[in-house]
Amino acid sequence: MGQMQAVNADIVELLQTLGNTVRRAVVSSLAKSPHPLRFSDLMEACGLNPNHDTGQFHYHLSELSRRNIVAKTGNKYCLTQFGFKISRLLEAMEREYSFLFAGAGAGGVDQGHEAGNSSFRIRPYSNQDFEDVARLLMNMYDDAWAEMFGPDAQMPLEEARKAVVTDLLVPDTRVLVLEHGVEKRLVGFISYAVRYGGVFFVEYEWVEKEYAEHGYDNMLFQRVKNEARAAGEGAVYIRVSHREHRFIEFPIRKGYETLNMLELAKYLDKLPEPYSGKTIEIEGHRLRLR
Repeated sequence: MGQMQAVNADIVELLQTLGNTVRRAVVSSLAKSPHPLRFSDLMEACGLNPNHDTGQFHYHLSELSRRNIVAKTGNKYCLTQFGFKISRLLEAMEREYSFLFAGAGAGGVDQGHEAGNSSFRIRPYSNQDFEDVARLLMNMYDDAWAEMFGPDAQMPLEEARKAVVTDLLVPDTRVLVLEHGVEKRLVGFISYAVRYGGVFFVEYEWVEKEYAEHGYDNMLFQRVKNEARAAGEGAVYIRVSHREHRFIEFPIRKGYETLNMLELAKYLDKLPEPYSGKTIEIEGHRLRLR
């Protein structure tokens, strides 16, 4: 068996191990506990009676230990580093399932509303939206690059398709699309990542220019704010390049006013081009702006 086949077999076995509801409850309970748990306490945390089915519970713990998900120290159980990562993946999968199939959070799905003279609908991304979202992403980049690098800077559609896969279809990122009119044409989208236990970062947003008059940009941002409020968060963050002047103006007009993040990069090969030619000084250090 080749190395890739062996890895695939291990992944299948891992998924089979986690397919049992009791084992998933063990992982979830240990992830939530601030300290290791004794056998009986862990059973209770999983919703089981310590006076019954202890043999089966021992079996489930041994299977999780065999996969290096759970470790036993003395008479208590805890997650391994790998097990903790597995718990985060399971949490992300549960959130994604709820987002995609249980109504996209408190905001639900906007359907049959009127914006100007046109009906619109905001809903979660689905697989059949791939090509449309790639087209929208390509148009977004073409518009931004034209401002930053000149009118000849354009993104090929194939690169946009790759960006959808690598930037949007990832576990911590959610994508909402906006349909316009009775033909349900996709004319806009917004993506936001939920990181660090619940911090909302808007990463991409675009509405085709000919539909800007309907206020769709505002509606997409409002949906993300609704999602953040429903999750108990008190802020929404946006990451944007200092060179995207027109886009920077939009969130500023919407009340985004605190700058609290600076991204530093160390390029391991050669410096990318072009640079803006500008520099800023922080704590006596002069930094180049990309």
